[in-house]
Amino acid sequence: MLGSFGETRLKTCRTICITALIATLVLATACKKKPAADLEADGQLKLTLAVSPERPRMSRPATLRVHVTDPTSNPVMDAVVTGTMTMKIMDMPPVPLTFTSVGNGFYETTMNKLDMSGPWGIKVVAKQGGAQSTENFDVTVFE
Repeated sequence: MLGSFGETRLKTCRTICITALIATLVLATACKKKPAADLEADGQLKLTLAVSPERPRMSRPATLRVHVTDPTSNPVMDAVVTGTMTMKIMDMPPVPLTFTSVGNGFYETTMNKLDMSGPWGIKVVAKQGGAQSTENFDVTVFE
C-alpha cells in the first residue's frame, strides 16, 4: 500500500505524464508539414497530387496524378510537368518523373514498380509560359 501521500504523488506524476504526452502530440501535429494537399508554391500555379492506389505498394504499379490550376483555380492545359522521387531514409539516386497531360489540367505518370518501401519525397515542377511552380509532397510506399 502506498498510503495517502504516495497515492497523491502517483496521481500527480500520472497527470504530469499525460499532460506532457498530450502537449507533445499537439506540437507534433501542429508542426507537421502539409501532406499531398492543395498547396500554392510560388503563387503562380497551384499543384495537387493524388496517388493511386492511395496506399502504394512496393513492386507494384502506382500512378501519380498532378492537377495544375492557375491562381483563379482554372485548369492549366498546356503545362510541362516534371519531377523527381527521392527515398528519404536511404541514399538512393532520385527517380526522374515525366508527366503526360490527360486533360482538364491533370497530368499523370505511372511507375511499374517502386523499389523500396518507406517514406519518399516527390518534387513536382510545373511550367506554363512564364509561370513556374515547384511543390514537394510526401508519400509512403508500403511493403
